[in-house]
Amino acid sequence: MAQAFFDRYYPAHMTNQPAATSIELGEPLEKYAGSYQFTRRNHTKIDKFFSFLTQINIKVSDNRLSIGSGADQQVYTPIGVNLFQEVGGKHQMGFRTDTEGKVTYLFLDILNPMPLEPTLLINQSKFWLPLLGISAVLFITVLLGAIYRRRKIKAMPRAQKWAVLLLVVTSVWSLVTLGATLLVVNMDLIDRLSHISLSLRLYLFMPLILVGWSVAIVTMNVLAWKNKYWTLPKRVYYTFVTLAAVTLCLFFYHWNLLGWHFG
Repeated sequence: MAQAFFDRYYPAHMTNQPAATSIELGEPLEKYAGSYQFTRRNHTKIDKFFSFLTQINIKVSDNRLSIGSGADQQVYTPIGVNLFQEVGGKHQMGFRTDTEGKVTYLFLDILNPMPLEPTLLINQSKFWLPLLGISAVLFITVLLGAIYRRRKIKAMPRAQKWAVLLLVVTSVWSLVTLGATLLVVNMDLIDRLSHISLSLRLYLFMPLILVGWSVAIVTMNVLAWKNKYWTLPKRVYYTFVTLAAVTLCLFFYHWNLLGWHFG
């Protein structure tokens, strides 16, 4: 069926083992590079989150396209318009473009009949992972700073001391929630599809609690600027950590991890 599809929509003469000097199409391959996600995916339920790390990234090198890296890397060379053949293999990859030449769909014979489409930036892992990484680093610096400056914190006025304590608690809860999220990502596929585990139900309380802490820290951040707590650099730092907590909440909201969005 897969071969029939490619024969029907990409009727080009091809060989099973293309040489390194395969057809030069005269146009750059960069338009094919990028992240792709399955067109058939969940948008409103918790399963949306599981598409976060199942995107396919295509890279361009030496007038060839590649998927994966290391021993699992697959390299494809052009053999026709929008059609590529695996080097040293039998698999094929095709693209559909619009009238302006922009890629709209990706087809892989090994994934037939599941087409893919270019991933929007807000859905790309390369957009969220750096934000999560920066946020995690900020949360860790809060904990280290609280340990290093514990005597100075004790000597602060009561309102400022509560502000620091709230920052520490929010940072701890954020890191714990991120760690629990990694466990959710690594859930066994069969278990995820067969039933909704108690651990998953309990986990979903954690992002909601984080939202509560984030609302509190945003409020405290406003008070810190209004009442001029600490020095200006420290207030800026407090704001950055607050933004990190808000970013984490937005991540959980975008990927349907706020609440129990079961199908």
